[in-house]
Amino acid sequence: MEDATERPPEAYLPDDLIVEILSRLPAKSLCRFKCVSKSWHALVDPARRACFFFLRRRDGIRSQGFVTAKGDDGLPLVDSALSFLPSSTCSKISLLDSCNGLLLLRCKPPAIAAGATVPPRPRPGFYVVCNPATGDWVALPQPSLAPGFDDFYTKTRTAALGFDPSVSSHFHVFQIEEEERMYNYFVDAVEIYSSETGTWARKFTIWTEHPRGARSPNNTPPTHPWLYMTGHKTYFNGFLHLTMCDPDVIAMVDTEGQAWRTIAVPSNGFDRSGFVGHSQGHLVYVDVRMKRVPALAIYVLEDHSRDRWTLRHKVIKRADLFGLEKFPDCFDGNPVVAFHPTCDVFFFYDQKGKRLMSYDMKAKRVHVIRALEDVAVVYVDEFYPFFYLYVPLYSGKLDHRMSTSQAEIGL
Repeated sequence: MEDATERPPEAYLPDDLIVEILSRLPAKSLCRFKCVSKSWHALVDPARRACFFFLRRRDGIRSQGFVTAKGDDGLPLVDSALSFLPSSTCSKISLLDSCNGLLLLRCKPPAIAAGATVPPRPRPGFYVVCNPATGDWVALPQPSLAPGFDDFYTKTRTAALGFDPSVSSHFHVFQIEEEERMYNYFVDAVEIYSSETGTWARKFTIWTEHPRGARSPNNTPPTHPWLYMTGHKTYFNGFLHLTMCDPDVIAMVDTEGQAWRTIAVPSNGFDRSGFVGHSQGHLVYVDVRMKRVPALAIYVLEDHSRDRWTLRHKVIKRADLFGLEKFPDCFDGNPVVAFHPTCDVFFFYDQKGKRLMSYDMKAKRVHVIRALEDVAVVYVDEFYPFFYLYVPLYSGKLDHRMSTSQAEIGL
């Protein structure tokens, strides 16, 4: 007679072999296998398979790279090469954002041949939202200004993605319009796309210094109508959050373009922008401190009604992150690229050592994830690497209303 407490057959399989088997399954089947046992559910749990898409520059050509947060080669069941996109219309791809399992891309179709003696005529770029875990993707209709538009006076160099599957199956895209004023570029308008309506809505910014973004009682212009975007962004609780300077604030706008707010952030007095993200249900801000000893301070916004920041973790010295021998050359800008969604860990990039790393704030331990030699970086007043935290989404299809204007991009 068999022992009633005999372990099930799957209990004898090593985790590495299970992951290898599961990696060969389609997304729908994978979701069903999450119910086999608690251990299998943990292996498929997306929060435990956090990854990064990043921009790389090799021989002057930009492309997207991919790495898991553990640095291993076991890809978490996603098409990281985005091979499901048609090369006939997406000959050049720029990664712009990642949000809860979806990616926002700016695609450039091939130029139109005009003749043997006439140069090819370029075509405007367009946005694509895709799910690398399922291969599902959709091209968006054109906004008022083409993605990547730049005539020196106006630019649409970046956009953001808003998606929260726990709230809605619909997504939103925020195209940021910047206007040139005194040789600097300030956010002038935000054009917002809704997958529910299939249309864009252009809204001029009304951010102010007031806590709720409201105008003064006599409707006079705001004290600081111009805000300079420093590059970091995150979508959280139905709002897009952008780091700004002059003054140092986080600017927020909702998916309807109706609610505009600014939140003052802890100021270091050295005109260096911080990093904004979210983790464990809270908005998180990293302050770069350059006074005395260069260091980082981690704040969380626990009370949105009062817009008050709480110091969650004491000052983390840069020498603790990079090591004393690397410290003199490693404090240019903010190295933080993301926070883990479910634990007290943040990820950062060592520009000098060319390494993606993590820091456990509870254990106060540094971990080298992987050496990455060709990460694309820019300087927006400071060092700024291109990393996008990605947590696979294995269920659901893109909920999107088609628009006839998609014919403009030939899809």
